Amino acid sequence: VEMLDKFIIVLIMSVVHTYIFYPIILALMAYLKGPQEEVESATGFYPNVSMVVSAYNEEKNIRAKIENFLSSDYPKDRVELIIGSDGSTDKTSDLIRPFLSERIKLFEFPERRGKISVLNDIVKEARAEIVVFSDADTMYDKDAVRRLVGRFSDEKAGGVCGKLALYETDESIFEEGLYWRYENFIKEKESEIQTIVGINGQVFAIRKELFEPLPADTIVEDQVLGMKLLSRGYNILFEPEAIVKERIGNFREEFKRRVRISAGNFQSIKFSKKILN
Repeated sequence: VEMLDKFIIVLIMSVVHTYIFYPIILALMAYLKGPQEEVESATGFYPNVSMVVSAYNEEKNIRAKIENFLSSDYPKDRVELIIGSDGSTDKTSDLIRPFLSERIKLFEFPERRGKISVLNDIVKEARAEIVVFSDADTMYDKDAVRRLVGRFSDEKAGGVCGKLALYETDESIFEEGLYWRYENFIKEKESEIQTIVGINGQVFAIRKELFEPLPADTIVEDQVLGMKLLSRGYNILFEPEAIVKERIGNFREEFKRRVRISAGNFQSIKFSKKILN
């Protein structure tokens, strides 16, 4: 019984540390470090950008996603959208085709292989120096790409993470919005001490030369990409002004997503053993 009691205490304290002590420690470390040196984007700093999206049966979102991409204020001749249709069985590909151009490309895969395999393939097709990862239902503010990419004027930056702002529907759960406010605070403080480890796959940019193809069984690509960048000595920055919007799901959707993400976070440990300290 005594051993069981100790085990329960350890479990409780691990949760308390994660959600209470860790944010406090982060805030204290950021305060002691002092104000960050602001790294401004150099005048005329507009490297070529490729936004990549893996889409499976996204007929409800894909047109809005393309129109959202076209509304970006990033120089039109320096940004492209690459969509990989992962064996979609609905009208996803049909809805994309009228928009195809030099700037918007579609790669259709006849069989569903999973998001990771699609991303591995379409990143190879990117012609740009910077690759921006997004989801079909994630809508970028007009200046979000420009603000993300601007931080790469810092040569130490291997990746830049933006801010996810959720909007609610009648089926949304309040706790998810609260969680993401907490999550954005964590990223902001981690960025201040240059140690972000958990990134937002919906709004994340990376130097293409640093992208490493991921194993097909990878559950959460963003976590693994972030860990790999850190292990190679690069910083991951948080840009709070690069804002994207996404709908909060209902309880069932968000529970399934959280289970998948948690499993993926544990899986990512095997890719990053040397930086666990």
